[in-house]
Amino acid sequence: LHLLSRRQRQMCIRDRCTIEAVLIAVTDSCVPVFQLLLKGCTIEAQYHPKGAMSKGAAYAVVSHELGHALEGRIENLMKAAGVDTTEKRKKRYFISGRIRDKALSNLSLQNDPAIIKGALSGYANRDSAEFFAEAVSELLTSPSPRPLAAEVGKILERILKNDFSDLNII
Repeated sequence: LHLLSRRQRQMCIRDRCTIEAVLIAVTDSCVPVFQLLLKGCTIEAQYHPKGAMSKGAAYAVVSHELGHALEGRIENLMKAAGVDTTEKRKKRYFISGRIRDKALSNLSLQNDPAIIKGALSGYANRDSAEFFAEAVSELLTSPSPRPLAAEVGKILERILKNDFSDLNII
């Protein structure tokens, strides 16, 4: 248990999986066991993004968590560029919420759970931070990301070049 952070343990509980499932997922060739432990949370049920398991369960988890880390990196980039991030600190999921809204708008999609489930994943409906992390996961794991994940990728590329116009804060 000490190998996982407190947040990771909380996420496992929230996401209906056990610590054992995560430990099995990161060991060699135990992906089928991990998938059985997460019964009902499958790609086919649209719970995870397309291609998420194509490189293995451990890669899928790491790519998803990288999405969460990127949100923090974006805030640091904004601060370094002199952008006032006061509003971001007051409102949870400020950056990921703006990215989600912009990506949906660019593709003329509504912020509707059924649409997001079909275009990205069911898990992306939890909140905007999970939406962003699922999009990043699909970008990194799928050989051909679907339009919504690809649009998030385009927005992310601009942000990482210090173009924050998609966030509508300047």
